[in-house]
Amino acid sequence: MKLTRHRLIAAGVLGLAAVALPVSVPFAENLLGGGPAASSTLASPDVITYTQASTGTTVTFTPGNGSAATTQTLTPSGKCGTPTVSGGAAPILGMSGALYAPDHDSDTPGEPDNDLLEDLGTPTPVPVGSYKQHTGVCAVPPSWEIQNFPPIGEEGLYFTVLGSNSLIGTGRIFTDAQISIQREDWWPVSSIPVELLELEGGAVVGSQICTISGPAGTTITADTNGNSVCTGSTSVTGFDTVEIGMPWDFTAASVVGTSTFTLAPQVCGGGAPISSTGPVTASLSINAGGGCESYTGFTSTGTSLTYDEYSGGVPEPFTVDIQWPDLPDCQPSPDVASQYPGVTPLPLCPVTQFTVNGTTYYDQSFCSHATTALPLCTQQKEYTYVNVGGTDETQINEVWVGDIDWNISVR
Repeated sequence: MKLTRHRLIAAGVLGLAAVALPVSVPFAENLLGGGPAASSTLASPDVITYTQASTGTTVTFTPGNGSAATTQTLTPSGKCGTPTVSGGAAPILGMSGALYAPDHDSDTPGEPDNDLLEDLGTPTPVPVGSYKQHTGVCAVPPSWEIQNFPPIGEEGLYFTVLGSNSLIGTGRIFTDAQISIQREDWWPVSSIPVELLELEGGAVVGSQICTISGPAGTTITADTNGNSVCTGSTSVTGFDTVEIGMPWDFTAASVVGTSTFTLAPQVCGGGAPISSTGPVTASLSINAGGGCESYTGFTSTGTSLTYDEYSGGVPEPFTVDIQWPDLPDCQPSPDVASQYPGVTPLPLCPVTQFTVNGTTYYDQSFCSHATTALPLCTQQKEYTYVNVGGTDETQINEVWVGDIDWNISVR
């Protein structure tokens, strides 16, 4: 959601302090979609850590609010079989494997390729393999490696944010994954690529090619947001799954050591509102009885406010209270000159502009509450005239209400 100011003629009566004005604009719900995300407004996000050490294998959830971390001890399979949580609790981090059919190109060491982005058909699910602090896919031996072996096919290892564990909550998404990956093959080449695919609802929303420079045993940190060894198209809307694969034939790698997965923050029904960053003062809350929404940013620049949210297609009733930066003294509608003899009318205040995926609307519909027929509207708009340091200024406060899935982002 993005609200900006433009100087357009607004219909209506003269606005006074604390006067709610009706506004009108068409709204097309089918325009909702993804787009660039802003930085998270949460200073310390929730993080999931996957650790493989000689002392044991664990997954730890560390809340960004400072509350106690929760650690699950995993029981590795020994070779084939996805690690399980000791005690039978629902896992915090999902892991799974897949086998793609062999491709038909002529990959050789040194040839750039993106095999996982090729049309290799629907993969076959296979177990994860884990052995001696190594994690891979159990389709091509050895089972604790991720391999591209043309006679059999290409393996993919998935890490997924799960909604089955109440500790994490539903509708969560990743904003970053930093995965420790070790080279396992013995090809006589100085470096090999590893591919990361970022998926949201099964669709690819970003991809990275990460280079391991060095022989077998060399380890890198592969970062979905890019770093010195990873380049590509970073996901800007968040993702629920990251896949690791080997784009060159006869190459292999394993996930080793410690990997971290950063979660987007959430705002939940009846909970504390979230506040925007930047010059626009705004708060957003989910109404009591509503669920939770993950969001990747609630920020502002100049006189623009942006909220990027993902809630898995589930509408949540929300309220946004916006206090725009003060404007030079202005009025919300034209004066009638005959009523103000000898007085120069104030200039018109710029009306609010609402943009969804590049399509712009002006003066959104006024309502007392959002409905199915009107899922997004302005509940109240107040004009207050103040004097700041001897200068007359106009303060505008708007209250927006909605009941739609805000899976949107606007430039």
